Parts: sequence; C-alpha cells; structure tokens
Amino acid sequence: MSYARVLGLENILRGQNGVIRRDQALAAGVTSSRVDDLLRRGRWVRVLPRVFAVDVDPASPRVKIRSTWLWAGNGAAISGCAAAWWWGLEAKPPAVVTVLVPLPTRRAPRPGIQIVREAIDARDTDFEDWIGITTVMRTCLDLARSGQPDYLETALRLRKADGASLQAGLDRMRGRRGRVLAGRAVNEVGTNPWSFAERVAHRRLIQAGISGWVANPAVRLPSGTRYPDIALEDIKLAIEINGREHHTREQDFERDYARSAEFAMAGWTVLQFTWRQVSSESELFTNTVRATIDRLRAQR
Repeated sequence: MSYARVLGLENILRGQNGVIRRDQALAAGVTSSRVDDLLRRGRWVRVLPRVFAVDVDPASPRVKIRSTWLWAGNGAAISGCAAAWWWGLEAKPPAVVTVLVPLPTRRAPRPGIQIVREAIDARDTDFEDWIGITTVMRTCLDLARSGQPDYLETALRLRKADGASLQAGLDRMRGRRGRVLAGRAVNEVGTNPWSFAERVAHRRLIQAGISGWVANPAVRLPSGTRYPDIALEDIKLAIEINGREHHTREQDFERDYARSAEFAMAGWTVLQFTWRQVSSESELFTNTVRATIDRLRAQR
C-alpha cells in the first residue's frame, strides 16, 4: 500500500469513491485504534471484512463494485456484468458483482458477490479508475460464453476492442466452457453491426441467403456523410432498424427518421423496420428486403 502512504487518507478516499481498506488506512497514517473508534461511532461503515465506506451510500453501484475488489485483493479483477457497467457498455448496474481471484486466494461467499477462482492472464486485465478489471475484450467474451448480452458490437463501435484482440482472447480461452458460444458471437460482429438490433438483422439476412449488403458504410449525401444501418449502394437501398425498444432517448428516435428523409431526398429507397419486426417477424423482414432488391435491380 505504498501509494496510500504517499497520497494520504483524503486523496485515497476521493479516488476510491469514499471506500478504504484497513491496510490502506493504516498506511495512510490512521492508527488501528482510531479505525476501530470510527467504526464504533458509525463514522465509518463496514461494507465487507476489512473494507469500510466513509460518508457514502454502501449500496451505490460504484461503492459496491469497488468494495468487492478491495475485499478480494490486489490480484483480483472485476468481471462480467459489473465490468461491463464499469466500462460504460451497460447502463443498468449489476445485481451481482462477479470477481475473479487467483487460484491460491480463498474468499468466503458473500451475498451479491460471485467469486470465480482461476488463473488470471495479465493480458486479460486492466487497471481502470483504481480497480483491477477484465479488459473490455475479455469482459465481452466472458459474457458471450455464458450466454448473456455481450456488448461486442458496442465495444467495436466505440473502438474499445478490435477483431485482432477478440481473436487473441478466444485463443486464450481454449478448453474453457462456453468458448464455442463466444466464437459464434465474435463471428456475428464481423459484419460490423453498431447495435444488437442490427446484429440480429444481419443474422436474419445471412440465414435468408441475402448478400451484397454492407453495414454502416460512409455514404456521402448532399446534407453530409451519413451511415445507414445496412446498405446496398449499387441500387441505393438503405435499411434502417428503428423502434423505441432500442431508442431510449427522444432525440435519437427523431434523428433516425430525419436521416431516413435525407436518404429519400437523395434518391435512395429506404426501408424501415422495428426491432419487433426484425426479431419476431423475421420472414416479413427478409421477404420485404428480398422483394425490394429484386424490384430495384429489375428497374436498372
């Protein structure tokens, strides 16, 4: 805890969202008897063994995740849904915090905490905002191999992961449960979807044998460069996947319709589908796309 000795108590608490471990407090100059006195008077609150919250809500997501990592030890790494939330891939805080601990480490089970004991490859971890955490790549792959939403398309769109790092991560997962699922997920995002709705749409098109399309290409229009969700540029067909289920902000919803109007004004044919149509009415989706492609190519 040399950095605690250098930074001092106030800076440690500020950097760690008001959470501190006993050894950090001692290194920062707080005596053991003083720590016990602060706990006894309720000035500090014990969140987990040896981990205390100071003037913060112990149930808040950041406090809960940081406390879990401090309790698990410096060799640990937050992973799964908690890591996805910490990296900004997921908006909803996790109900359970998953933490990887090195094989020699022993930690007793705790409510709301999932402990996974395994050898942790240094290439799969990072240190982000003062906690050990699985990299964005490893976080997404872990979620994919457990069958959970994996946010791979979001990570790629935000350039927080790339194809090479995903493949390298898959190679390090050889022999682990769920690797086949993770491999399928990586293959799916090879078509460059920017959202899960687009990813499902790509899957439907491939299954239907519809080819010749690209995802999110840069298309120059009189109004500027735009990126249609799916495009067949040779016949000027743009396919947009819309719907309130995946447009939680009003401005996003309005922007997408304005973009469709810009394509139409530039002579493009625009097909718009809702998330429900793509996910639950796949035959309607693919048949409409196929018929429109045939019609536009016949016109040429």
